Amino acid sequence: MMKKLFALLLLSAFVTSCSEDGNAKSESADILGQWKVIEILVDPGDGSGTFEPYTEDWKMTFSDDGHIYSYYSLCDPTIHASGDTFFGFPYIASANRVVTEDCFNEGNWQLTYELVGENLILHYPFTEEVSYKFVRVAN
Repeated sequence: MMKKLFALLLLSAFVTSCSEDGNAKSESADILGQWKVIEILVDPGDGSGTFEPYTEDWKMTFSDDGHIYSYYSLCDPTIHASGDTFFGFPYIASANRVVTEDCFNEGNWQLTYELVGENLILHYPFTEEVSYKFVRVAN
């Protein structure tokens, strides 16, 4: 009886761990592809901020290798990579997080993102809310 109980527990642990991996892959599949910024929200801290049009041509790609690739830095979107180089930042799809490299000697930042309708919204970890709204331009 003990052997059957142990086998059942082992099997259920295996099935649970497999289903969690499947969930992470499906969450990741929702964001894979190239995205372009269409709006920016900068809130002064009182909740009155609204999304406004964004005029720069900032595109980034969520790759299936677990990285975001962009010609603009996630630490400071005003910084553009030179030539054919680009920035790469890891993301964790199951937690809707992007981890930057050392930004301005302040350590790694953890940005969050969410899918809202057809848009991806990237949130920065500042006291005043700063968010970018993206639209998918390619899969």
